[in-house]
Amino acid sequence: MSEVSIYQFLSEEEATELVRQLNSSGISANRGGMTSGEGDYGIYQVYIDSSEIENVEKIISQFQKYLKSKVAFGKFSCNRCKANLPNVEIVKDLSFLRKLLSLGTQLVKCKKCENEWYI
Repeated sequence: MSEVSIYQFLSEEEATELVRQLNSSGISANRGGMTSGEGDYGIYQVYIDSSEIENVEKIISQFQKYLKSKVAFGKFSCNRCKANLPNVEIVKDLSFLRKLLSLGTQLVKCKKCENEWYI
């Protein structure tokens, strides 16, 4: 059986949380991604076996609520300097190319250290 990606562009913390939720529901899940010495790039993916795809809809819905609550309550912080709100903001004025690159995500920028990442 083959693995399929069910969620992309997650931070390491978010990918770990989704894998935890899936595993606790009896669905075997893995994550893959990349970090650097300067922080988390937010490019993790979560994979499950293709035979389990019908069983993940409810878990994905719960996970999306979890992601929204992180943003709504300001529970995200800069990966580099660990600054929280109000020192972290969603970037609204993006060039056309950056809008294309960030399709389906939001670019966030730290006001203290100028670090940028996608949520």
